[in-house]
Amino acid sequence: MRRGLLLGLLLASALACADTVSHVRFGADAFNRAVSVAAKGTVVFSPLSFELDSVALSDAFDPIVKAHFAEQLGVLSDFEGVYGQIIGRLRAGAESNRFSFASARAMCLPDVRMSSVAYRRDIQRLYSAEICAATPKEGAEYWLKNMMDGDMEDFSIPMGAVTRDKYAYYDLASVRFSWQEPFPTSNSRKIPFVLDDGSRCEVDAMCDLRAADLWENRRFTLLRLPLADGAWFYAMIPAGGMSLRDMRAEFSSAKIDDLLSVMRSVSITGVSHGPVAIAIPKMDVMSTVDLVGVFSYFRFPLKGFSRMDGDIRPALVRQTVRFRLDEQGLDPEPLAEKPAEAIVHADAGTKRLVLNRPFLFFVYHEPSGTMPIAGQFTGR
Repeated sequence: MRRGLLLGLLLASALACADTVSHVRFGADAFNRAVSVAAKGTVVFSPLSFELDSVALSDAFDPIVKAHFAEQLGVLSDFEGVYGQIIGRLRAGAESNRFSFASARAMCLPDVRMSSVAYRRDIQRLYSAEICAATPKEGAEYWLKNMMDGDMEDFSIPMGAVTRDKYAYYDLASVRFSWQEPFPTSNSRKIPFVLDDGSRCEVDAMCDLRAADLWENRRFTLLRLPLADGAWFYAMIPAGGMSLRDMRAEFSSAKIDDLLSVMRSVSITGVSHGPVAIAIPKMDVMSTVDLVGVFSYFRFPLKGFSRMDGDIRPALVRQTVRFRLDEQGLDPEPLAEKPAEAIVHADAGTKRLVLNRPFLFFVYHEPSGTMPIAGQFTGR
């Protein structure tokens, strides 16, 4: 009786603390815990895929612990209803062949019988997650790479991570999209890029003069460009004299709503809409981050399961993400030249933004209200 009352109070608290499902706030904080402010290289992270990790693992716990997951995620109703709709919306975008979010996760156990059959069935059906035997590791590798549909053929599981009382958890995500208006390949060129240590290199960049949204302030410039399927690409580049590390405080759960809404403002100084001469580095990057600290920040447990062996502990908990950004995206044919009616002409007041030093970027998918990707590009 007391257990039922406690569960009811916890669920009521979760509902009272969350007015809406706030994926982007959760995602901003997850990114900041996954990618250290001291990180020097180019790093990509999928806040949305980490959300799916959290939901899949929450199903392994009793209802009281699961209520804590719900509170942190800000989910007012059942996980299946909320995330089923999100996954369905992302699949619809993929079917249009202009937005791609592929994600899969595997829990590698010393023995799959350490988990219940019902739990294995539920997470496979709902969250593209699988319980795999740790050895031979080729079985889990094959399943994960197959789910990535050729996007991560170089992925491999390290040898020896799993022991008799430890498991390994792997989250793979691949994100690619098309621009609402493709960048013409004839405008692509190499541009000089200033690294965070002051040295210089060259990077391949897509360039164009096109309509864009800007917010210029004393700490950074925020660029917003439309992508296919109702998504937006955002890039934040520090103002002169500021570093990427200095700017990281501007990307958090407390400020992400402002970043998403500022372009609609008619009163905030520095917001503009119009032609901008833009140069954006092309990317095809893959990175791996440790998720243990991210789970710890949200106080999401990684042991003490009720639908798996309660004594098993994590050995490795990692996310590997591939992100691609180029002129063509998923369009079947590249655009060599812009048609005459789409050409934007410059004048004396045309703004210019060249992303030629370390910057932060993220994608907001408006139809699902999620952040599929966030990262920093440093030229390394």
